[in-house]
Amino acid sequence: MAVPAHDSRDHEFAMKYELPIIKVVSPPNGNCDPAEAYADDGIVINSSNSSSGLDINGMLSRDAAMKVIEWVESNGFGRKKVNYKLRDWLFARQRYWGEPFPVIYLDDSDEMVPLSEYELPLTLPELDDFTPTGTGEPPLTKATNWVRTIDPLSGKPARRETSTMPQWAGSCW
Repeated sequence: MAVPAHDSRDHEFAMKYELPIIKVVSPPNGNCDPAEAYADDGIVINSSNSSSGLDINGMLSRDAAMKVIEWVESNGFGRKKVNYKLRDWLFARQRYWGEPFPVIYLDDSDEMVPLSEYELPLTLPELDDFTPTGTGEPPLTKATNWVRTIDPLSGKPARRETSTMPQWAGSCW
């Protein structure tokens, strides 16, 4: 992440190679241990830029994050967005078998939309070839007629999630 003051792996790397470590979050009690990374919420320090007009020093880190987002939006550099990715190594699998995630992604916005209850259960398509694609995409991407779909609520083009849940997900349900 390139934040050696606040990520233990980056801190270890920076210490080994004698790289500068600039703390930007201090514990609420102010006691910063230079020998360790501080990875919790706290008070923002060393975080002002006079040319941009952004100064978040002294703010609680959560409040500072919101102020930075507001500054980015008000200056036209970006917008706040929440991204959900099904890449959890314990749950999402790039396999053909397993339970499909009952969500679709709208083409125009990449918004994830859950399927309605009447569309369940979502079943996997018949697939003759479920070997790896060679592109890093799951085998289900080969089932283009199944992947490409329409959102029943908006009528917009969409695509299905092609990672699957491990088989024990359904049995736990």
